[in-house]
Amino acid sequence: MSLMMTMTMAVVVVDGRRRGDCSGTQTSRAGSGTSGAGAVTYAPGDVIDIYPQNHLEDTLAALKQLGLHPDDVVEIKLNPDAPGFLRKNAEPLLPPRLTVLELFRVYLDVFGTPGRYFFEVLSHFATDPMQKEKLKEFNSPEGQLELYRYATREKRTYIEVLADFRSAQLPLSHFISHVPRMQPRQFSIASSCLKYPNQAHICMAVVEYKTPFRREKRGICSSWLASLLADSGGHQVPVSFSKGSFRMPSSLSTPVLMVGPGTGIAPFMSMCQEREVLLTRLASKNGIESTKDYGGAYVFFGNRFRDKDYLYREEWKLLTDGRTENGTKLAAVTGFYCAFSRDQKEKVYVQHRLAEQKDIVWDVLGKRNGTFMLAGNSQKMPNDVRKQVQEIVRAIGKMSEREAKMFLLRMDAKRQYVQETWS
Repeated sequence: MSLMMTMTMAVVVVDGRRRGDCSGTQTSRAGSGTSGAGAVTYAPGDVIDIYPQNHLEDTLAALKQLGLHPDDVVEIKLNPDAPGFLRKNAEPLLPPRLTVLELFRVYLDVFGTPGRYFFEVLSHFATDPMQKEKLKEFNSPEGQLELYRYATREKRTYIEVLADFRSAQLPLSHFISHVPRMQPRQFSIASSCLKYPNQAHICMAVVEYKTPFRREKRGICSSWLASLLADSGGHQVPVSFSKGSFRMPSSLSTPVLMVGPGTGIAPFMSMCQEREVLLTRLASKNGIESTKDYGGAYVFFGNRFRDKDYLYREEWKLLTDGRTENGTKLAAVTGFYCAFSRDQKEKVYVQHRLAEQKDIVWDVLGKRNGTFMLAGNSQKMPNDVRKQVQEIVRAIGKMSEREAKMFLLRMDAKRQYVQETWS
């Protein structure tokens, strides 16, 4: 599912407005929040770090399987004689006193996939000879392919492994030492704090998939956030903010090309909202004529179906339409181009729209020394887009292939060609 929601530091999620149905197993929603920890400040291009929790029902089922009572209290005391790597793994994010439920739901990534060393640890506790032998095999050099098939490819969790090897009764202290802490998940911020004070919006795909053996899986953070939006009550969500890869040009006269398929559109919504506010302030202060030097923002968005996957449709229309005063148009988005790959027989992607707008691409990059930004999935798309941009530079700029390649490398060095991708 694709999900759009709003949250802030120690946020209370209070709104679950739908933004329209999305194709296949996807849906699109929005939420809003209010800060419980003072003013929230960030810049366009920054990311929000969300600290998720394991689902309550999954955690309770895991504790029942392990024979642990959720209300039992655990006191965390580091053993000074333990190996350094065990002490290091136990230290972050763990309070000195907490319940078993808090430990497993908030702090331990028990629904993550264990690595090779965990199977070695389990082998020392297994009492069944066949299970002990199998665990040792997983930890051996010869057993790595079998371990990949069993654990990595199938995304088998710590809890599932312990269910398969029930004779290995792992003490609670070893859970703390050998199961990693729950890590924050990073999302590009899809809003400007100038336009939405004390809010931070995100656009997120809810991860749901099946393994090669058809076992249903879901992303811990995305599915947890989706469950909060499904609940009408308020929820506190701990977050923090980090610097992202993108930085909006300091001058409004610098033109920008933005390419964001799917949820990759998020940081560019943030930048365009910011530019909208800055342009409006400039016009209010010095008159709309003062905005004539605006370099423009050209946005390329891609997804599967126009009717079902058009993220922020209404917002993009408002940003593109802008307003006209004394014959001068004031709009943060100069051009908005969509590629919906499944709406026709021939698949159309963002690189095809770039090719269609090759004169604009060359004008921004070759003539006006503009900036190119790309966000989205890290598979084929970034290379396909770069090849297309390089071809435009080569053809219109009348360069050799080598010269066009060097042109983009110089842009890389000056951070005028920036991409932020994820798997």
